[in-house]
Amino acid sequence: ATIDSGRRAAIRRNHTATHLLHWALRSELGDHVQQQGSLVSAERLRFDFSHHEGVTPDQLARIEDLVNAEVLSNAPVEHFETSMDDARELGAIAFFGEKYGEVVRVLRAGNHSIELCGGTHVSALGDIGLVKIVSEGSIGSNVRRIEAVTGTGSLQLLRESEARLAAVADSLGVPPEDLEGGLRKRLGELDSLRSEVKQLRRELTGNQSEELAAAAVDGTIVARVEADRREDVRELAVALRDRPGIETVVLGASPGGKGVALVAAVTADAGRNASELISGAAKLVGGGGGKAADLAVAGGKLPERLDDALALVRDELGVSWAVRSIGLDLGSVRIGVAVSDSEGTLALPSATLERGADWGADHAAIAELVDEAEAEIVVVGLPLSLDGSEGPAARRTRKEVARLGRALAVPVRTYDERLSTVHAQRMLHDAGFDTAGSRRHVDSSAAAVILQGWLDQTRTEDHEDPHPDVCPD
Repeated sequence: ATIDSGRRAAIRRNHTATHLLHWALRSELGDHVQQQGSLVSAERLRFDFSHHEGVTPDQLARIEDLVNAEVLSNAPVEHFETSMDDARELGAIAFFGEKYGEVVRVLRAGNHSIELCGGTHVSALGDIGLVKIVSEGSIGSNVRRIEAVTGTGSLQLLRESEARLAAVADSLGVPPEDLEGGLRKRLGELDSLRSEVKQLRRELTGNQSEELAAAAVDGTIVARVEADRREDVRELAVALRDRPGIETVVLGASPGGKGVALVAAVTADAGRNASELISGAAKLVGGGGGKAADLAVAGGKLPERLDDALALVRDELGVSWAVRSIGLDLGSVRIGVAVSDSEGTLALPSATLERGADWGADHAAIAELVDEAEAEIVVVGLPLSLDGSEGPAARRTRKEVARLGRALAVPVRTYDERLSTVHAQRMLHDAGFDTAGSRRHVDSSAAAVILQGWLDQTRTEDHEDPHPDVCPD
């Protein structure tokens, strides 16, 4: 077998350095320090020792200085045999876990370290090279661990550190010697950007506050808002509540598209409990929280149920469901489109879309109409059979509605469209239109019939869900 002389020399350096480190620890921290274990390899050394508290950075620096001062002295390292009694008289320290006979081997490493040890070592302390501590920490009750490298290991550590600093400096666009200044500059720019973001958030909050306040019903606001952070929703709710004439505010959002934030804020004169206002909604979105009577914040994990949760709050408060909505009659060749008025009470024929090559193109066109109309909900006619059952056409529509729901940022509901085309043709005929040559008018009018039916249904006094999937007989 061939002996790896380079590896063996590295082990010697780390082994002798362990003895110097033991001496330096006792010198700096006290004689209570005792070895509790060690590991010596070619790459590093590890030394476990007893101590009751963490070693401070200043103490580590002094320990490191003590060790390297000994290395620089290049004092000889002596390894000899003697009796156990003579070793004790010399002040030798026994390493942890070793068993010794009457004759022992003593290691004198320089002028300060003398211990019992039978391992392999350097012949002079200068052979160790630079000793660099790389870590120190607790591994148990009153037991600490210190790790270090020596010789070429220290050189490698230095090169790796320089490479990391150079990479960071390159990312900052400055030379390594200007790294600190470059970092300060970037941090200053980051602070400025944060201030700008904060100002933009305040402006956005102000804009949303104006719009939402204008839509208040009898001093009550229940709305879904856009927000990046839960705190933004809370701040907006408080700002709205503090406006003249506003007594009750319930806002919902999906901050960053993850989870749900629900906030309720009420005035003392509202006669309502903020926590109670959102308790049912919080359960609906798979969450909870919010116990305060005047300002309650709750979370949830089901953003897809947020619209239904807010609808539940509106229903409990008796707030009318007056939102802009779009009705769709999904034909195989064309799609009829209708829109509601701003009060959410009247459906009007709007347009007819020619079917594209696939659903993706059709749904993209519908999404544009939703954005243009600022609609908050889409109602699709469901072609049930005359007996109310779902045949192939209804199942095909259900499938497309599911796809459409994933493509739009607003809820999509269905409503029974039985005889909607017949009603549309009758209305157009009574108005003097030639229905045989005006299929586009028929399609958009059919969509208006569907949407009007849904609007009428949602205004009934005893409805249980302002977003019902309604298919009345």
